[in-house]
Amino acid sequence: MPKNLLPPLLRLSFALTCGLVLPMCQSTSTTTGDASAAAPHAGPLTGAEIADKQEGVDVGKLLSMTYDEAKKVSPNSLAVPPFYKLTADEITVLRTNAKGQPERVRAKGKVFVQIDFREKLVALAQEAYIESDGEVILRGRPLLKRGRSVVEGLSETTVYYIKGTRLQVIGKHRLAKQEGGIESPHGGTIRPSFDVQPTWRRAWKDGPNPLLPALTPSVVPAEMRASPLLPPVQNSSDLPKLLVPDDDPPIPSTNGAKPLPVPPPPQ
Repeated sequence: MPKNLLPPLLRLSFALTCGLVLPMCQSTSTTTGDASAAAPHAGPLTGAEIADKQEGVDVGKLLSMTYDEAKKVSPNSLAVPPFYKLTADEITVLRTNAKGQPERVRAKGKVFVQIDFREKLVALAQEAYIESDGEVILRGRPLLKRGRSVVEGLSETTVYYIKGTRLQVIGKHRLAKQEGGIESPHGGTIRPSFDVQPTWRRAWKDGPNPLLPALTPSVVPAEMRASPLLPPVQNSSDLPKLLVPDDDPPIPSTNGAKPLPVPPPPQ
């Protein structure tokens, strides 16, 4: 190769490299809000961070995404007014209202759901069924993040049912702990990692179980759907309670009895 061609080729190679790197930097900046000023990772990697690198699935990043960011990495996206936004490999609108807005939706494959209550909730699953009137059903090792709390489904058949002010779980699940992450110079963790099971990362890449039937409300017991505001089932007191939307649901009649105090959300 002639020597006089080397400098232009080197400049072209450098320009292409920057072109690949800069979009990722911009995405990270959007996610963290202050990623450019984030302090470098201090100390050894945690188990969760090692697993993220080995499997190529960054759980903390997925759970820290906004809807706008999720749309950039997913083939399909949809807003279901007034509270729900989702992305997935497949999204099917089952019913619309008179204005053409979706009222009933089913999603499948790497599902991301953002629920815009007073405190935003983010969920990941392989399948989702959403009703615009306030009903969300998730299946396929679902994760639900509220604040610093993450509930992890441990099976492909684990179902999360979100209705009104409560999360109810059908199947094996646990609370995942926050580990490590990128620290902000202003205090706090910008993008934490979570100690989800190693099988979750592999299942996220593999996609939904093709042997399972289509997700419908029939996977939730009828009494659970009919009485979402009743006390939780036994042994579910450690689940994070969801905050109500801006328009609070009607308060059930207590026949003169004083309502029980609402427990504070987990810290």
